Amino acid sequence: MTPHMPDAAILEQLRNESPEGPIVLLNLLKYREPGGRDAFQRYGAITAGLIGEAGGQLIFAGTAGPVLTGSDVAWDDVLIVRFPSAEKFLAMIEGETYTGEAAPIRAEALDATLWMAMNPFPGFEG
Repeated sequence: MTPHMPDAAILEQLRNESPEGPIVLLNLLKYREPGGRDAFQRYGAITAGLIGEAGGQLIFAGTAGPVLTGSDVAWDDVLIVRFPSAEKFLAMIEGETYTGEAAPIRAEALDATLWMAMNPFPGFEG
């Protein structure tokens, strides 16, 4: 995997330790210059369909504001995507279209990223 993709051990941890139910992915993005934002647009065009096929939903997309604490990176954008399960997310990012087409563009586009998997509290549907 590229430096902007999780390694196999992290993917196995997600596969084995995620509870049943939805998973939410936080994506903090810092684009390469020049052209990173444009490359990420190409990535988004590919992944939008893959997210939908996996039952996922983009629940937030916007510009990152000032970092108040915890990071010295001035992030450019933030995306939050919800999937029905970790299994569905993993199937998407391990699929041929994602690994062969989308992931290389993601690596081309990003200078830095934080990609965090989150599990909602039981009974919480915010």
